[in-house]
Formats: sequence, C-alpha cells, structure tokens
Amino acid sequence: MICGATVIAVARCLKGVGVLYDPVGGKLTKEGMKLLNPAAHILVIGFASGEVPIIPTNIALVKVNQLLDSCL
Repeated sequence: MICGATVIAVARCLKGVGVLYDPVGGKLTKEGMKLLNPAAHILVIGFASGEVPIIPTNIALVKVNQLLDSCL
C-alpha cells in the first residue's frame, strides 16, 4: 500500500499531475490541487471524509481544464 506522503513526493518529482481522482473530498482536495499541472482534470467521485470539497475558483481558472463529478 502506498501512503499519501509517497504519492505527494512522487508528484512533486514529476512536476505535478494531470488528473486528480478524488474519492475523499474535504481538506485533501485542496492539498491535491496544489499538485496540479496547468490544464489538469479533476474527477470528484465521493466524499469519504464527510466534507464536500471546496475548490477555490482562482485555482480552477488557472490550473483546471475540466471539472467532473459523479451523480448517482
């Protein structure tokens, strides 16, 4: 199993990520957005943390190409 710290370290070495797959929400969404490349995609799957993620508009306008959510 890979811990979150390892994933963050690898993403920083790669100069960011192109897709953020987020099944947790809450504070982790904000932390994950710091790792996004310009024109990245965010896929919000669920809210396992119990908090709906708040995505700052300024970051979304600069870094995100597409915001996707799931509706079941």
